[in-house]
Amino acid sequence: MTQDLRVDERNIASVLERMLREHPNQVAVEDPSARLTYSELWRSALALGGGLLELGLTRQDFGLMMLDDHVDSVLCWLGLSLTGNVEVPINTAYKGGMLSHIIGDCGARLMIVEAHYLDRLVEIATDIPALQTIVVRGAAAAADVARASALWKIVTLEKVKAAAPAAPAQLNPWDLLSVSYTSGTTGRSKGVLCPHLHAFLHASGVALGDTRPGETRLIVLPQFHIAGQWGGVYNAFICGATAYIAGTFSASTFWETAARVGATTTELVGTMGEFLWRQPPHPSDREHGIREVCLIPPPADSRAWEERFGVRIVTCYGSTEVGSVLQNLEPHHQGVGRVRPGVSVRIVDEHDRELPPGEVGELVVRPDEPWASSVGYLNNAAQSLEAWRNGWLHSGDALYRDTDGNFFFVDRLDDAIRRRGENISSAEVEHYILMHPAIAEAAAVAVPSEFGEDEIKAVIVLKPDATLTEADLIRFLSKSVPYFMVPRFIEIVDSLPKTPTAKVKKKELRANGVGGAWDSHLHGLAPARDRRPPLLSNAEQLGCRQRAAPTRS
Repeated sequence: MTQDLRVDERNIASVLERMLREHPNQVAVEDPSARLTYSELWRSALALGGGLLELGLTRQDFGLMMLDDHVDSVLCWLGLSLTGNVEVPINTAYKGGMLSHIIGDCGARLMIVEAHYLDRLVEIATDIPALQTIVVRGAAAAADVARASALWKIVTLEKVKAAAPAAPAQLNPWDLLSVSYTSGTTGRSKGVLCPHLHAFLHASGVALGDTRPGETRLIVLPQFHIAGQWGGVYNAFICGATAYIAGTFSASTFWETAARVGATTTELVGTMGEFLWRQPPHPSDREHGIREVCLIPPPADSRAWEERFGVRIVTCYGSTEVGSVLQNLEPHHQGVGRVRPGVSVRIVDEHDRELPPGEVGELVVRPDEPWASSVGYLNNAAQSLEAWRNGWLHSGDALYRDTDGNFFFVDRLDDAIRRRGENISSAEVEHYILMHPAIAEAAAVAVPSEFGEDEIKAVIVLKPDATLTEADLIRFLSKSVPYFMVPRFIEIVDSLPKTPTAKVKKKELRANGVGGAWDSHLHGLAPARDRRPPLLSNAEQLGCRQRAAPTRS
């Protein structure tokens, strides 16, 4: 269906107008306390958009959103989008400097915020001088309202929702739908400029799940990420389905929730799949209607996961900048998939020369039509030029492809390790470290070696009440990984430094160096053959690189 649409029809307004004609009384979006049909959603979103226009927004103005996950959060981004304005979603974990950076960087004059986050804005008021109007959802503490009212114009969301409906804007493929800030694992968060066509193409991706008209898509991912908003809610709208927003993810009740709301598809990321797997077996594991799960990355044993839960797994690879570009629809295939229609993909070396199958390099992407990917970073021309150099968007990820056109993720380029003549994936090292039953979290990073190239440092967090010595971990790993993948340095910590989106700050771990880390060489535990070997052939290296990658956002 989506391939038959004209380019000017591939935007959120056209999608909802079609649903308004075909399924006006079908439930469009629902949460535990509210639900709206497509006709109600259309009227309510345009009313909210009209209220925002009355507050001074004009076409392509930025509107900040710091909201929890519910029907109102959907109404807010739709109210902005349908009137031609631009949402700037903010991770609800942000505070202090990270929060003021985004508000200040985008320069928005208006922000929609949950009442219980209002105090965070008051604390950084002097750092966000451009902000003029705050729309508050819910009841805030009287003291917070009093302090905020002295700084900004305060309006309730209920008042904005009661405005006269605006007319829907005529949306162009190049009009911005959002400015989505990345989590900033290698620097300060950057605002990714996302046009309407870019958002539509990601949301309509077949790898997100086979949602059918009239069905329900269960959404447990936050609306401030493209995975939850585009891959969840927007995908349901395109498919003519109902988006059920659970508001949170609970491994212990996930399948029961799916059964209760009648869901047939869903999307999970990161450790969600592992959390479900580690739950005690229960009849609800298969007593649900979920038919297909987009799981990013897929589990190591996808066949066993599918069998236990009675579902089909699909996966994909992409980023906020390019959306989903690789999709894996084949059962039990461990790669990230094949190139989706509409994009061109290459694996290149450091000089952007294309590499043959089997060679690891950087993935670069180019859409086949204009406005089908991000158009750069807000207020950051230098990094925009670096990322989009030579006509290709550089992903920053190391992958390789086989002769059949299947792609395999190796690592982030910044996280790759060169040791003993081998290119090593930190993700692969972490995978085997986490197989030890005493370890809860792990991060592997490169640190300088006195022998040239890199050494590996593993930073680990033990499970509560677990005990493990560094020597025992070395012995454990020596049984399961090649000698060149066994870390030389081990550091046991209480917690790993993370961004508000729960990504490990590996740049910080690398900057710490070896410090007081335990050194296996000083304890006579260097793995066998811990010497510089001849380089392995590409074919010999492929066996340890069969891992899929998460979508970055």
